[in-house]
Amino acid sequence: MNQIKRGNRPLTLQERVEIMVRAERKENDMQIAEAMKLSVAVVRKWRRKARDDGRDGLLTCIGRPRSGPLGHSAEELRDAIKGWRNGHPGWGAGTLRVELTLDERFADLPIPCCSGIAAYLKSEKFPRPYQRHTELTNPAPQKVTECHEEWDMDAQGVCKVAGVGLVNLIHIGNRSRG
Repeated sequence: MNQIKRGNRPLTLQERVEIMVRAERKENDMQIAEAMKLSVAVVRKWRRKARDDGRDGLLTCIGRPRSGPLGHSAEELRDAIKGWRNGHPGWGAGTLRVELTLDERFADLPIPCCSGIAAYLKSEKFPRPYQRHTELTNPAPQKVTECHEEWDMDAQGVCKVAGVGLVNLIHIGNRSRG
C-alpha cells in the first residue's frame, strides 16, 4: 500500500501541474501516485481534469459554481424576457414577471421573482433609462362669474337598471374642455 502524504489537505497547484506533466510523459496513475506519495484516486481525479480542461481544469473552484442571474431557469424563459424587453424597453421586472405568469409556455415552470428578473436584465445590459421627475403644468386659474361656468353637474335619483340593480347617475363635466 502506498503512503499518502496529504490526508484531507488539498493539493497545491504545483502538485496538480506535476501530475499533469507526469501524465503527459505517459506515466500511469499508479506510477504517479507512488512517486508523489498520493492515492491513486487523487491522481486519477486531477489527471482527468487536466486531460479534459487543460491547465485551467487544475484550478480549484471553492463553493457553488456561479451560474448568474436566472442561470437555473429555462433558456426559453430567459429568451422570452429578452424578446419582450427588446420589444418594450419601458417594461420593468414587475411587468415582465406578470407576462411570464400569463404565458402558457411557462405554466409548469417556476417563475422567477422580480429581483431575479431585474438582476438578469442588468447582467444582460438592458438598462432602463432613468426619467427625471418633472412637475406637471397647471393651467392658469380662470375667473368664474356664474354658476356652472367652469363645471357642469347633473344628477339623477335612484334608477333601476336591468341586470345591474339600483343606481344613482351623476355626470360631472369640465366646460372648458368641451
